[in-house]
Amino acid sequence: TSVSGGAMARIKRTDSTGAWYVVDTVRGALPHIKWNDETFAEANFSDGSLTGTTLTLSSDLATGTYVIEVFYVGVYFQIQSYTGTGVAKTETFGSALDTAPGMVFVKQRLSTVDGHIVYHEATGNTGGMRANSTAAFLTNSVWFNNTSPTTTGFTVGTGTSTNQNTKTFIAYAWANSGPYAFGSYTGNANADGPMINVGGYPTTMLQKPVSSGTNWVLYPSLMDVEGGNPIDYMLPNSTAAASNPGLVDLVSTGMKVRTTAGSVNPSGVEVIYGAFGIQPLTDGAINQGRAK
Repeated sequence: TSVSGGAMARIKRTDSTGAWYVVDTVRGALPHIKWNDETFAEANFSDGSLTGTTLTLSSDLATGTYVIEVFYVGVYFQIQSYTGTGVAKTETFGSALDTAPGMVFVKQRLSTVDGHIVYHEATGNTGGMRANSTAAFLTNSVWFNNTSPTTTGFTVGTGTSTNQNTKTFIAYAWANSGPYAFGSYTGNANADGPMINVGGYPTTMLQKPVSSGTNWVLYPSLMDVEGGNPIDYMLPNSTAAASNPGLVDLVSTGMKVRTTAGSVNPSGVEVIYGAFGIQPLTDGAINQGRAK
């Protein structure tokens, strides 16, 4: 598969503890950050790269089983590296997205104290959440300047987390269309939980309650070694290994919640989600729709 237009890859060991490593073609072949650790400044892998058409796993990675997600730059995903000014400004993507971003991740590349800021369309532009934390949504106007991203870019405020003067940042933005879908549901604390319809079968599904003390949870369908539902889960804000307690089913139209657990289905609490790699039903020509 060609990544000549650019790509980002996120890599996590599944059979043991380990960090979530992120590499991309914008920052170069070797630099990586850790999705789960804001105290980790960008550093180089040994013998690892994401260039041309090949992802080479680093010799720094321990022997084990890994899950790898790859997002290709184009009308549904953009990568933006920029230098902060300390003054509110708009960053313009290299090319326009199909729709306004459903989610944007921003990290200061060399910071060890602040970052991992997430904009999500369901919680809006008045603040954000931290990708490496169980913290609740935080109202904070300096992160995104109370301005929603558009198809052509996103706005950052005056805060050090997204726009510190002279510091370099990396941002990833996913369109809310095509292979991706973002939104929210309200938990009911019932084993017969909500059904989230995203219009097709998601390759991975991400969710987090907006309340504090709850993990981000990722369900990678292709990693499910038991085969079929319930889907294994992983915690993107944690180094923990994968688990399979039967929290959700992934189905042809999206995700069905099957647990009373407060980290997935808290009573009366908004839970944001992201669906990635939604599988379409196609005849190989011009007629195409998501799986029904």
